[in-house]
Amino acid sequence: MSIYKECDIRGVFGEQLDASEAVLIGKSIGTILGGKTVVVAGDARNSTRELKEQLISGLISCGCPVIDIGTVATPVLYFAKGFLKTAGSIMVTASHNPAQYNGFKLTLGKMPVKPEDIAMVAKLVKSQEFLNVEKQGSLAHKDIRQNYTDYLKKLVSNTKALRIVVDCCNGAASEIAPQLLKELGHEVIELFCSFDGSFPNRDPNPSTEENLGVLKAKVLAEKADLGIAFDGDGDRAVFVDNKGRFCEAEKSFVVLLNHYLKENSSTVVYDAKSSSIVKKTIEKLGSRPIMERSGHAFMKTTFLKTNSILAGEVSGHYFFRELGFDDGIYAAIKMAEIVAES
Repeated sequence: MSIYKECDIRGVFGEQLDASEAVLIGKSIGTILGGKTVVVAGDARNSTRELKEQLISGLISCGCPVIDIGTVATPVLYFAKGFLKTAGSIMVTASHNPAQYNGFKLTLGKMPVKPEDIAMVAKLVKSQEFLNVEKQGSLAHKDIRQNYTDYLKKLVSNTKALRIVVDCCNGAASEIAPQLLKELGHEVIELFCSFDGSFPNRDPNPSTEENLGVLKAKVLAEKADLGIAFDGDGDRAVFVDNKGRFCEAEKSFVVLLNHYLKENSSTVVYDAKSSSIVKKTIEKLGSRPIMERSGHAFMKTTFLKTNSILAGEVSGHYFFRELGFDDGIYAAIKMAEIVAES
């Protein structure tokens, strides 16, 4: 099975994907971008550091100035691309896949990658017809986390403090998500909020309810107002209510719709896999639903092209107009705001 998927690059480290392939992928992306600046980050997986180093070496060999922003959640990288005004961004991650997997999420230019972009990377890896440059690129390191959290804090209202249990699955949201919620005044009970790329405490996919048993029990034991679980790279969040009940992503999206559309009519992009409740809610609130096929790149492209106020996938990706991308950490603080106001 190929590591080159429709929307990203992903495979088992050491079997389907290794350091030598990462160099070639870096050279391919550097060639496609014509040696322009790229911001790079990685999740907390054990193989991420090696893959990122080799990816960067490939980019630099094609003349790209590279900015490495360290171990961060994927939405921090999306923010950094705009903040630093780079031509591309690459996240070393396999998102919600088990620990033995890793891969790359790419942005080339202003719009999400298309299947043909991934196919072009694969073609260049095979042909090795890379950009020849007289001068190598460069590598700089920046810490963008404070800029990101400062930006998010401006987008939520001051509300009453909640008691929140946060399960980061030892993934990329581990440090930044609980800290941000604390800075917003909430009392945070942490579960699995330190980096560990082996994901020793639970599978990094939070959309499977069986993975959230500890979180649900902790919410009840702590008499918390809300439980939040992130995936491995922090671009998805799912929620547990104050009675320890799992809230499917579709139901959470309806909560967001009611909050955003009560005073604003707009277009909203929704997942073709959604039940009729999503479309009916959008219409009931006076807005126009736009159905799109599942897949991050497909949803995000339509969301951006239509300037929609929101987009939502059944997997738990929520896209926000005020950000221009999907963000599990922002979804978490926004949901906390909504719960506090209810």
